Amino acid sequence: MKRYILVCSVTTDLASNNEAMEALAYALPYKLLARYLDHEKQCKALIFGQAALIDKYPNEEEREQIRAEYAFLRHKHSLEPIDSSLWRRLRTA
Repeated sequence: MKRYILVCSVTTDLASNNEAMEALAYALPYKLLARYLDHEKQCKALIFGQAALIDKYPNEEEREQIRAEYAFLRHKHSLEPIDSSLWRRLRTA
């Protein structure tokens, strides 16, 4: 039941984050993401980093690895994350 509520919340919440999702799409070109599709950690780093959501990543140990990987990729590809205030936070029960 909890998963069902979370799925419904996420689905409902996506509409309220249209602006953030659009900004993320511009900030993270598909061609760049496609380069790293075979590397899960780099994909997570790019997505969470460009979305400015690394601090919200649930696994604390993995969060630090993602943060370090994103710092490297951000410098390598001259990336700038979106403004984190664009996100309307999801509330889970």
